[in-house]
Formats: sequence, structure tokens, C-alpha cells
Amino acid sequence: MLMDKDINCSNFRGLLGYLGKHYGDEGVRQTLDGLVDNEDYLVADKENPSNLIRVHKHHLNDSAYWVANEFSLALFANAKKVVGGSNALVKAGENAVIEQFSKTILFLSRIFSTKFVCKQPAKINARFNRTKQVKLSELTNNSAVFELHYYPGFRVTKDICNWNMGIYIGIAKMTGAVDVKCEEIECVVAGGEHCSFRMTWKKGPSFLKRMLRCILRITSKDLIADYEETVKERDQLIDNLRQSEERYRALTDQSLTGIFIHLDGEIVYVNDCLAQMLSYAPGEMTGKKLWNFVHHKDRNMVKERELARANGIDTTTNYEFRAIQKSGEPVWFGLFAATINFNGQSACMGNVIDLTSKKQAEEERKKLEAHIQQSQKMEAIGTLAGGIAHDFNNLLMGIQGRASLMTANTDSTQSFLEHIKGIEEYVKSASDLTKQLLDFARGEKYEVKAADLNEIVKKQNSMFGRTKKEITIREKYENNLWSADVDQGQIEQVLLNLYINAWQSMPGGGILSVQTENVMLDENHSKAFEFKPGNYVKISVADTGVGMDAATRQRIFDPFFTTKEISRGTGLGLASVYGIIKNHGGFIDVKSVKGEGAVFDIYLPASEREVIKKKEKEQEVIKGSETVLLVDDEDIIIDVGKELLATLGYKALIANNGTDAIKICEEKKDHIDMVILDMIMPGMDGGETYDKLKKVNPDLKILLSSGYSIYGQATEILERGCDGFIQKPFDMRNMSQKIREILDNR
Repeated sequence: MLMDKDINCSNFRGLLGYLGKHYGDEGVRQTLDGLVDNEDYLVADKENPSNLIRVHKHHLNDSAYWVANEFSLALFANAKKVVGGSNALVKAGENAVIEQFSKTILFLSRIFSTKFVCKQPAKINARFNRTKQVKLSELTNNSAVFELHYYPGFRVTKDICNWNMGIYIGIAKMTGAVDVKCEEIECVVAGGEHCSFRMTWKKGPSFLKRMLRCILRITSKDLIADYEETVKERDQLIDNLRQSEERYRALTDQSLTGIFIHLDGEIVYVNDCLAQMLSYAPGEMTGKKLWNFVHHKDRNMVKERELARANGIDTTTNYEFRAIQKSGEPVWFGLFAATINFNGQSACMGNVIDLTSKKQAEEERKKLEAHIQQSQKMEAIGTLAGGIAHDFNNLLMGIQGRASLMTANTDSTQSFLEHIKGIEEYVKSASDLTKQLLDFARGEKYEVKAADLNEIVKKQNSMFGRTKKEITIREKYENNLWSADVDQGQIEQVLLNLYINAWQSMPGGGILSVQTENVMLDENHSKAFEFKPGNYVKISVADTGVGMDAATRQRIFDPFFTTKEISRGTGLGLASVYGIIKNHGGFIDVKSVKGEGAVFDIYLPASEREVIKKKEKEQEVIKGSETVLLVDDEDIIIDVGKELLATLGYKALIANNGTDAIKICEEKKDHIDMVILDMIMPGMDGGETYDKLKKVNPDLKILLSSGYSIYGQATEILERGCDGFIQKPFDMRNMSQKIREILDNR
């Protein structure tokens, strides 16, 4: 596989020369062991770039070739073993510099000061190394601080750090400096943001002394020959640099990361990769301001930072921003910026990578976390809401029972009979409110069966359309819609709440669009929702209302959260919708933009069961004469229940707890025909009482009664053989029907 072009092979020329001189061919062989003639390390032939060849020793002396960072790490690890000692690579780096430049630059370097030479490594590094950026952060007459900023994705080891310190020590010694020392300040390997070290030195012999020495050497024939060789190698170096620059431009144009260069904000160079990222041709971008291609929300930030960098002000070198494609679509970029010399001018260069997929994944994760938090909120409020609903249903039972008794004992001609019926309607409305509390907070489902959602939607559309004439309802139904296992009353409540929410968002009227369809969802549909892949029935409710901003959209399912006036909303409507759908195994997806309406997509698991239409039973009061034991810990239920049973013709026995119920049953085992048993009682609850009553009389008929729903503990008791369940509050008709249904099924 072709190696990444991270390190120029000219970096190894001095190292191999030093190893050969001091450790012989065997030392060089050990250093190159496992690296040359290896199928895993391939480079492009400089004569024929389409031909991939294995790395050989001669390639590592040729600046036309580049190798990957990992290759250099392995090379340094081998060299450390050959040289030996705790500072093996510091020593190797120092001697490699002297070996490489002994004939080329040594003569000239001794003319210039150490301080002057310390300014050059950053430029040399930029040409021959793509793993890092070198900065000279401090410089005095006898010290310098270098910072090595490694680009993301490159592995850094202590070997690299020691090698770099050796290189800089060697450079200082080339200038004639003495007592050169390097002290590490910060290191990436130790967790630092970058590598930095301080180099100190003492001045060597004066320039005059060095010149005198040179003059003496020039008098010799050997020095003249050496100087001629130096000139020759200088010319070769210039030619190599020219070729390197040409190759660098070719590599930049073919880079897999986007690259741009700007002068005071004006783009002077764009590579093909960046142009393709934004769907432009390079020529369409050059000559324009960089921030013209930046999203308006990030434009000022990018402009301020890049102008500061252009003016030499220290600013952030690595940041993220949104750019705009030619089509207008936003894309996320990650930028690493640096200051460079471009055609003799100080310019700013940026390397960018596309972060759009990463950002989308982060958004999906945040959305999933929001749904999890929503579920946790609903669970936390469930215990409180469930307890309130249970106690409130007991109170409603007392009111409903009293109203039923008054109705049974009142002549139909009495004028106040209408008031009694009004009370019963209010009780029903209050019961519906507690049902909503249980629906969204505890996931209660009262009567689940396979249902045709088209029929439920049509029914709700018809009812809502008659009351809200200012709303135009558009309907679209899937033919042969799959059935779904639902509580019909709860789904009707979901639709009504969504319709009311849509109506309130369209105060001047508007269009309400309702659509049903069959959909198949797999695990790739969305990571923002918890659901099982499979067949779903989808109900979409869309409006042309005021829409929602992102902050409102995140809170719409919170209990008691509302954007309406106190007189127009309680904040339970959409919270109830969320709870009902979630506890049917489904989920809701909301799409909305401020001023552009909203769409609620409901997904309910499809059922394989057939829809069976149930005939409505006539609601009539049926009397009897049997003995019924009423067991309840609430006095209000005992008082009204006893009267209801008596009105229906039954002989009523009373027990305020499970212990008394068992005692009465043991005493009058042969006389009790049926027990109405409360499910939630202190001490011995309904489940334990049921089991003990069955031990006393296995044939005893038992009807469970509770302010909670049939699901949960009641279901467990029913599965053990209990004969039926009645939900509080119930009226005399429902009570009489349920009692006769159980007693007549002997």
C-alpha cells in the first residue's frame, strides 16, 4: 500500500551517513531491518509515479521520495538500538546534522551567528516535514525556545522528541556555539498540547578568529578542493529545492484535505480538494474574500481570527466553522491554520477537513439524549401522578355513586334530575382528566385490541371538523392500512390533543393535513429514537400555523409546559400524547420551523391480528338478590357501595381491610356469592387478599375494583383466575352489568 507522504527522505541522509561512519555497514543494516524491501512500505517511483515500488536504501538519500510518519518511528527505534545509551537519539540527531551539512553549509554557518541560524528551522521544516509546524517562541543572544505543534492524527513518541532535540543541538554547534544544552519544557507524550524545549549556548570564538582560521585553511590545497565541492553541492541543493517546491505544489493540488492561502483575507490559492468540497472551480474562489464562503452565523468569527493572524496577532490556530457550498447548503469544516511565506509575503494557510458527518452524528446523539431525558422525566412524575389519580378516582366514585343513587330514586319528571345528570357529566370529565394523567405518566392502557386507525382518524376528523369550521381538514388514507394494537380511546385522545394544538397555532384559521400510511423501519431509520425495526403504521398531523423554534421544540412534551395563556392550556395535552404513544411501543418525530407550521409523525407498531368490530351493549340496570361482600379501605367507597348494592337488590356485607374480609368469608363461606375487592389497601393488599380468599373458597367469584387501570398489578391477579375488573369511578349501570356478567357465568 502506498505510504502517506509525511517525512521527506532527505531527513535520513545524515543519519545513515553517521551510522555508516561510526557503526559500519552492519549498523546501517540493523537500522533498516524490516523496513527496506518490504511490501508494506511502498513509494511512487519518481521516474514513473504510477509505479509503486518497495523502499530501498538509496531512496532514503533522495529528496524526491517521502515516507509515512510510522516508517520514521520504526527507523528511529532501530537506530536507537544501534547507537545505544539513554540519549542515543539525541546523539544520533546531533551527529546526523553535522554529517549532512559538513561540506555544504558548515563554512557559511560559521560566518552567521547562532541567533540568526535559530530562525531558519521553521522554514526548513515546512518544506521537508508535514507532521508538524515549528514555531520560534523566544529568542535571545544565548537562548531560544522552540515549539513543535504536531498536526492531528500523527503519533508522537519520545524517540521523536529526542531526535528533534539532537537536531537543534547539532544546528547550534555548526555555528561555532559551545556548551549547547537542551531542556524539555512541555511534551505531547506527557499529555501536553505541543512539544517545546529551551536551548542555551555560549558563544564560541569571535568572527575574526574564525575568519583567520578559514584563511589559514584556504591556503591549503585540500580546502580549495573542499570549497569547490561546496559550491557544487550548493548548486545541487538549489536544484533539489526547486524540484521539491514543484513536487510540493503537485502534492498540495492532489491532497485529500482542503487547502487555501489568503493575503489579508483575499484568497490567492485553493487546491482542488477544497474547491470540490464547496462545489466550485478553484478559479471561482481565488481573488475573493475568504469569508464570502463562510456561513453568516460564523462569518464574523472567521473574519476576526484570520485578519488577526494576517496582522501577526497570536490567535486560535485550530477551530471549527460552517462554510457554504455553491448550492447554499452548509457544511462543517475543521481548520488548522498557520502563517507562511508566500512569494516573499507573509500569508495565512489553512488546512480543512469535512466534519459534516461528525456533526450530524453529534446532533443525532443529542436528540437521543433528549428523548432519554424526556422518558426519565415522565417516569419520575409517574409515581406522583398515579397516586393523585387513584385518590381522585376514589373521590369521584363517591360523587358518582351518590348521583346514581339519586337518579335511581328520583322520578323522571323532577326538574332537578337534569342537575344530577350534569353532575354525572362533570364526573365523567374529571375521570377523563385522571385518565390522561395515568396515560402520560404511568403508561396505563385500558382496553387494547387490534384497531383500524383509518376509522379512528376519520371519526376524530369528522367530530373536530364540525366544531372548528375555520379549519380546513385535508385527509389522505393508505388503502389496506395495517392494523395496530391500541386503546382506541387513548388514540382518539392523542388525535384530539394534536388537533387542538394545531388549531391554537392557527388563530386565523388554516389547513390541517392528516395522512396515514404503512411504513417499514430498519435500524438505519434514525438513531435519535428507541424503537424495534419492523412494520409501523404512521399517522402524520401537519398544520400551517406559527411553528416552533428549537428551544420550544425541545420542551413541547414536558408536563405542564405551555406557550399559551393560562386560560387556554394546562401543558398536559402534548405530554399526554407523548406518554400514550411511548407506552404503545411507538414514538413521535416532530418537525417545525418558526413561521412555517409543524408536522407530528406518529409511529405505532403494526399488528398481525385482525380487526374485530364489537357491538355496543345496551346500558341498562340489572338487579339481583345474591350476597356480595364489598372490601375497601376508603369509607367513602364503603358508604356509597353499600347503598348501590342495596338499591340493586343485593345483600351487602362490608369489610374495611383484607384481614376482615378473610374472617367474614370463613364465617359465611356458604352464603357469600361474590366479592368486590379493592386492589390497593394498606397492610394486606388486593393481591394477597385474593389468594387467601381463594384458599377459603376456591369457587368464590371475585371482582377487582381500583382507581388504577386494569394493567399492572390488576393484570397479574386476573391471570391467576380473578373473574373480572371494574375501573373507578363507575355508575350504577356499569356496576350492575359487571356483577351480573360474573354471577351468571357460573
